[in-house]
Amino acid sequence: MDKSGLLIRLIDIVLIILLGFLTISDFSLKTQIKLPTGGNDEKKYEEKIITVRIIDRQTYYIEEEGDDIRMVRELKTLETHLANRKEENRNKSTRLIVVVEPFIETEIQLTVDVLDICERLKIDKTISYPNITSL
Repeated sequence: MDKSGLLIRLIDIVLIILLGFLTISDFSLKTQIKLPTGGNDEKKYEEKIITVRIIDRQTYYIEEEGDDIRMVRELKTLETHLANRKEENRNKSTRLIVVVEPFIETEIQLTVDVLDICERLKIDKTISYPNITSL
């Protein structure tokens, strides 16, 4: 037998083995992904949004819905304020959300510090940057 005949035989053997594996393989669906269903328009909880604006080094302005803007100079005071708000809304089925708004000149570490406070207190958070195109 020459080399081309041997090569064809080897290809035949590989294809036969491949078809054998295909016939004994189980192609049934093992897992099913449960897709989310349509949401209910009603909210099961009320959302209360607290906006924390970081103006400059260690100056935070806290704005709450329906309340005056409060200025805080220390992170510990900010943490105490947020902890108090969370405790006040615990039994009211209210979801507390903190929106962090750093200005462009704000150091990133100050924003991270506020996010860390929210993480420790288990408060939902998000970041909102000012409109840069208008500057």
